[in-house]
Amino acid sequence: MSEMSLQVQEHDAATTIMVTLVEGVEIQDAAEFETAGELLKAAAARAKEIESLRVTAVRPLNAQVQTINDLFRPSLDRLKKVVAGVKGMMARYTMRQRAEQTRLLQAAAAASAASVPTAALEAVKAAADALPPQVQGVSTRRVWNWTVVDQAQVPEEYLLVLVNKTKVDEAVKAGVREIPGIKIVEDVVVVARVG
Repeated sequence: MSEMSLQVQEHDAATTIMVTLVEGVEIQDAAEFETAGELLKAAAARAKEIESLRVTAVRPLNAQVQTINDLFRPSLDRLKKVVAGVKGMMARYTMRQRAEQTRLLQAAAAASAASVPTAALEAVKAAADALPPQVQGVSTRRVWNWTVVDQAQVPEEYLLVLVNKTKVDEAVKAGVREIPGIKIVEDVVVVARVG
């Protein structure tokens, strides 16, 4: 077993003891509060030691991963651009062909309504041929996207109102204790300083 594995096992055993010390316990008096503070500092120190061990163990691996990623990144980035470009070209072609198909089907309907069966049949055949060819392993599907062009006209049910957290935090820090629609409460944050 490696030296690091032994260290991790020792830390894990001590951690297990610390966990059993705090499970289901509430502080009842000042002496217990002081004991809890010492336990908190010991736990924070142990967490810092364990994190240091972990970082020491993964640093060389992360460096290797970074080197490998740097090696492959240029080609992968360029290929992503190729894939995006080709998908864009295929999507635009498909949209043009669908528009042409729609135009031909409308012409077929008009010819049929005008009792010109041969023209209607030719338009229907042309419409069937207007779709892009099927390429094995490549498919297209219709999706509907949207963009807001005038937010004032968007119905309320489609709007999302967010509270400006930064502004509220600044106000509370400045002493504001009442803001309509917001409940402001005091909490306690315990900090353990580890050398």
